[in-house]
Amino acid sequence: MQVPFHVRVRAYANRARKALAAYVDRALADTGAYDLAIFGAYNTSNIGDLCFLHVLREGCRRAGIRHRFFNLDRIHEIRTGVKILGGGGGMLSLKDSSPLRLVMEARGDSAGLVGFMGVSGHLLPGELTAPVRDFISRSPLISVRSHEDLRFFRDTLGFSQVGFQPDLAFSLPGFFEVPAPAPSGILGINITPFLFHDHGSRFVASGEVTPWFWRHFPEVAPQARMIALKYAALVRKIAEVHVSAGWKVIHVPFAIEDDVLARLVFAGTGVAFAPYRNDPFRLLGHIGRCCKFVASRFHSHVFSFIQDVPVVSLAYSPKCSNLFGELELPPELSLDVTQMLNVDTQEFAMRTLASDGALPGRSVIADLQKQSQAMVLDGLKRFMCP
Repeated sequence: MQVPFHVRVRAYANRARKALAAYVDRALADTGAYDLAIFGAYNTSNIGDLCFLHVLREGCRRAGIRHRFFNLDRIHEIRTGVKILGGGGGMLSLKDSSPLRLVMEARGDSAGLVGFMGVSGHLLPGELTAPVRDFISRSPLISVRSHEDLRFFRDTLGFSQVGFQPDLAFSLPGFFEVPAPAPSGILGINITPFLFHDHGSRFVASGEVTPWFWRHFPEVAPQARMIALKYAALVRKIAEVHVSAGWKVIHVPFAIEDDVLARLVFAGTGVAFAPYRNDPFRLLGHIGRCCKFVASRFHSHVFSFIQDVPVVSLAYSPKCSNLFGELELPPELSLDVTQMLNVDTQEFAMRTLASDGALPGRSVIADLQKQSQAMVLDGLKRFMCP
């Protein structure tokens, strides 16, 4: 009897998770003396967070800083009196399991020793309680990865010490050898289950969203299930029209759950699947073979730009549309979740087929890479020796 498709996909995902867990255990196994504790979501499969691990480790090595990495669930193990640096994405938000909330609970008495590098986040007025404001205001280093976040934290919330820093992943080419682009007539796609829920053996579109999501995305939350279904229909149709036009289409996962959802959404379309690997350089190699990339996750945008690959953006989060705005790219080539229900699926797919995608000038990306690398090294040194 043939094993059902979704069961085979789940078994594949479980194997990938075990391989990831073994990698993370090795990466975080250092038990030597340390002067800097770096915390983040390093026990997930998200390649973006693993990029920060790679970049900050290399930055510390070059700056001569003894360091250790701690997953979010191990913040309480950090030695008292050690400086603590958060490296990761949505650090400055107050979801139930957000890094800011966790580090405040574990090390609230160490606010003056805690910094955040290359992060993003958003706090509503009701979330900015006196303890939260005090903790953030005492942080000696906070850098955010968009000028939209910079204006929000400086002008709206009044945190004058917050600075701008390009996403840490832009530092990869400066710190490491990155595979050279070799475009070969491929459309790359990345999809993510941002409004799907894992119900046992498969992802399903669901209207269940958290209270935090309702507060921050009131225009999306009531229609979450419909948007998820429309998103799946859009990416499938984009793949179908490209395959029909003779393109080779490959899905590139930035997390294990991306791969699981893609194998369900694209079943029977002729889409190929790059296997999930917890290796940003392998992903850069996959993307470098593409002539155009349909990006959902934030770092699928960043990696495409690093590899000089034009992008059509399905911006599941404001950080994606913020990046498009930062780089002054055509807004018509970025479709965010608030617009998805208003577009015709077939028409948008055909428009994507006809489009060359959006791409910043090579000098723009080169400048971002230099700026990001320099700010990582300078930020680490200033944080350790103010």
